[in-house]
Amino acid sequence: RCRDDGVQECGFLDQGNPCLVWGESTACARNEICEDGECVTICDDDCVEGNKRCQDNDYEVCADCDEDPCMEWGGRTACEYGMLCDEGECVFDCSDVCELDATRCDVGEAYEVCGQFDNDECLEWGGLTNCDANLVCVDGACVCDDECQSRDRRCVGGGIEAFEQCVDLDGDGCLEWSDQTVCSPQYLCEAGMCVPDCIQECSQDSRRCVGGGVEAYQVCGDFDEDVCREWGVQVECDPGLVCNPTTGSCRNPYPAGPYGTHYGDTMENMCLEDGLCNSNGEMICMDEYVDRKATLIMVHSGWCPSCNQQMQGIEQFYQTYVDQGLGILQVLIEDDAYNGSRQALLDYACKEIKMYHLTFPVAIDPGGRVTNKFFDQGYIPLNMIVDQSMVIRYKVEGWDPAAIEAVVQQLLSR
Repeated sequence: RCRDDGVQECGFLDQGNPCLVWGESTACARNEICEDGECVTICDDDCVEGNKRCQDNDYEVCADCDEDPCMEWGGRTACEYGMLCDEGECVFDCSDVCELDATRCDVGEAYEVCGQFDNDECLEWGGLTNCDANLVCVDGACVCDDECQSRDRRCVGGGIEAFEQCVDLDGDGCLEWSDQTVCSPQYLCEAGMCVPDCIQECSQDSRRCVGGGVEAYQVCGDFDEDVCREWGVQVECDPGLVCNPTTGSCRNPYPAGPYGTHYGDTMENMCLEDGLCNSNGEMICMDEYVDRKATLIMVHSGWCPSCNQQMQGIEQFYQTYVDQGLGILQVLIEDDAYNGSRQALLDYACKEIKMYHLTFPVAIDPGGRVTNKFFDQGYIPLNMIVDQSMVIRYKVEGWDPAAIEAVVQQLLSR
């Protein structure tokens, strides 16, 4: 049955009571009424309560605006002047011209910030701020108006030899040219640096041999009143000595022949091309080793396993005995691909120097044109040791490190 805008059902609802009774009333929905003991619909909602919608430039609200209990659109309200309806809300008739807190440079050394500076709700440029006197606006920020780049130097004129450096002279964080620094007497300014007002003829303490029919040398230093280096006076070698063109020092002359290629023979003064990286064709000659008590000559090929094994410890061996008078010369006749051309050997020599950190000379002999005459059986490696008189004291086609070291120690002990 209907009761109080709801429905009551009859049933056995009281425990222990065998009689039928009416239960509590169950209310019908807002858009329903009770008829003949049932809830029946009297209307349907047109919208969801509280929602809004635009009608032209007005907005409406969803509510119960008439006599039935259902929701419908109503309460039409016009937006104020300067506003328009958007998704049921009155908003200002404008659009953002920038992103919040963005900055930009304005005319002159000033910047603006993006924000809300008027009565509408849209973002626009405003808040014009001038940069400090020593700053300029770049990409919306005040930055230093540097006069120069850090660590730059420049020469200044005015009839004096002086320079300026690019520094923060006044502590404002910006770079400017420093006060002038005057060069010392006999110096002039070039590229912001004070350099001697003269020509450097040579490197300090370097030496060179001089001609003129005498065996003499000169040493490089500052021997006059200017600040530049020049070659000094000629120093004649002692009688019987000659000037080594490589070192600029006096040494014994290369022994006279006859020359040979076997044990006990005097080795001729053979010359080979230096295998230094970026070689310009410089030559290495045996007369450079005359003052060495013992010189080990190793004729190698890059493909030779024994040669490569010998090279692995040779620099340490050289450092052990070099101060006692040992010299070493490696001669390459083929690279690791059996190539005996000049360029292939130069490339391989450079590779070996870097790989083994060699400090002794490496020479090249393309195809073994110079060293072939020393081979008896043609086996690689060929190891020879000569004494201070260029006499061959050891010669083996092979590698015996113990025997080599024993001969070297014997010659160095003399």
